[in-house]
Amino acid sequence: MGIDKPNYVFNLDALMFGGAVLVLVMLVHAVLAISIHAAYSSVSGRCLRRKQYLLAQFVFLVGMFLLMIPHLVEIGVWGAAIHYSGLVKNLHDAIVFSGSSYTTLGFAPNVFPPGWESVTIIIAVSGMFAFAWSTTVMLDMVKNFSQAREAITQEFEAREKARAVSRK
Repeated sequence: MGIDKPNYVFNLDALMFGGAVLVLVMLVHAVLAISIHAAYSSVSGRCLRRKQYLLAQFVFLVGMFLLMIPHLVEIGVWGAAIHYSGLVKNLHDAIVFSGSSYTTLGFAPNVFPPGWESVTIIIAVSGMFAFAWSTTVMLDMVKNFSQAREAITQEFEAREKARAVSRK
């Protein structure tokens, strides 16, 4: 079949498969991102109320690290889906290809049979959606981090002012 044939370019099976896995991946991202954000908000809020500002900043760094986990899981889901569907024979190759496409780096060679390349685009779109979602979560998390940083700065300035007054 030549590449100018409509069913080569618009493989409905590939689009349906990619769409189904995209929905699954976004559900995974929803559960994990919402859980991480809720836990972060709870712990960092407690730190701020207790005036544990350095701990609040550390919790932010841990939260940033944890936001990586949903993406790694989603790359694994894509890899497993394309491997266990029979599209890619080797699980390692499937995961590496999924990671390459998910991050839109595109360093891995095409592993799909002819007509299934559109799944690559869907993997990339799922990565863009997930990274955008994680970015919004991260921006919300920065609020507590900034509060802690501002409080540390104010405490430092107050101590310096008190030292200056005591020297007089």
